[in-house]
Amino acid sequence: MASDSAFLYTVASLLSVVLNVVFWALVVRTALRVANVSVGAQAAEWLNRLTTPVLTPFQRVVPRVGGVDLAPLAAGVAIQMVQRLILV
Repeated sequence: MASDSAFLYTVASLLSVVLNVVFWALVVRTALRVANVSVGAQAAEWLNRLTTPVLTPFQRVVPRVGGVDLAPLAAGVAIQMVQRLILV
């Protein structure tokens, strides 16, 4: 039984790390877009590949407010909530 809980804790910790990477990629992507900063093609492609699958469902549901896309904010909050739930 103890090894089962250790395994589950390891899986939860790994999932938390992955979610943390996605969260910070969202933050960087959003900051770069707001600041209208051009980054290298490879970096932009990497950020888009990592964050687009996460953002797309939120962009379908969360409306733009005054031309501002709030989907990254909603996705970030959702990621933080999932992290809190899995590490309880």
